[in-house]
Amino acid sequence: MLWWTLRQLKSSNWRTQDRAAEKLGESKDPRALVPLLAAVEDGVESAAEALGKIGDARAVGPLVAALKEGHLFMRMAAAEALGNIGDARAVEPLVTVLKDKDSDVREAAEKALARIDPNWTKSEAAKHVVPTFVAALNDEDSDIRWAAAKALRKIGDVRAVEPLIAALKDKDKYVREAAAGALGEVGDRRAVEPLIAALKDGTRDVEYWAAVALGQIGDTRAVEPLVAKLKDYIGLVRYAAARALGRIGDHRAVKPLIAALEGEDSGLRQEAAEALGEIGDARAVEPLIAVLQGVDDNAWKSAAAALGMLGDARAVDTLEIRLYTTDSFLNEAAAEALKKIRGE
Repeated sequence: MLWWTLRQLKSSNWRTQDRAAEKLGESKDPRALVPLLAAVEDGVESAAEALGKIGDARAVGPLVAALKEGHLFMRMAAAEALGNIGDARAVEPLVTVLKDKDSDVREAAEKALARIDPNWTKSEAAKHVVPTFVAALNDEDSDIRWAAAKALRKIGDVRAVEPLIAALKDKDKYVREAAAGALGEVGDRRAVEPLIAALKDGTRDVEYWAAVALGQIGDTRAVEPLVAKLKDYIGLVRYAAARALGRIGDHRAVKPLIAALEGEDSGLRQEAAEALGEIGDARAVEPLIAVLQGVDDNAWKSAAAALGMLGDARAVDTLEIRLYTTDSFLNEAAAEALKKIRGE
């Protein structure tokens, strides 16, 4: 009975309101649209959820208003509903909400954007709000600055480069971390020197993301600073430096990576092996064979894959031996490496 459910939607009891809204959403009855919109204006978040289930595009405007002005749970519900409706008009408002002070709202908006347009980061709407996020990098609230940097990382617009470089010196470490990650995604070489400086930030995650970003940008100015980070006291930073050196592909990194390959850090040995494979220098062949012949089974698979990338016949005998171990992943890596070397 629609009339009774609509009457319950106006109840002063929130549980009754929620049950009524849920029923109306499940019914998908278009006659429920106007009453549900009125309930949204009154702050009933379950009404927003119901509108998402009904999927009527006429609800987009009121839901966008709720997304901007509603209380926490209303903003979350409005974002989810807009994602369910799937109307492109909601993209720009949802992108703007990615700097909301509440992480749950930001998460709901991101999920909604993915539903409406999986490529929203490349949309005109995303480009249009870049200045809004750039301005938010100077907000008094560090959570908003952090959220803005994260959003700019997803969008990857070069207009954000200088403001993000400035954010590398933010007093909040999480903002600095997010700024470093964003600069890597943008990939602009103006960020190289500031990111090299960030390798000495003194905060683990900032230095980690600075190393990652330098690998993404691929500028050879970062080689020596990253080589120095192979000896950092924090493992996460050492591993990121090795991966970055592999991505940059400069042959100056070969000797330091071979030294790391011969060290005692098992994690770094794995990363160094993969990096040497990417660089493709024949000097790494014998050291990689030694790893494959050694006792550190954690690094065997990486060494086998790297030898396959190098394509040197000297590795064939050792790889053939590793075809028959109890580690199926190593067996597969050795087989793939042999195929590459033999040109199969």
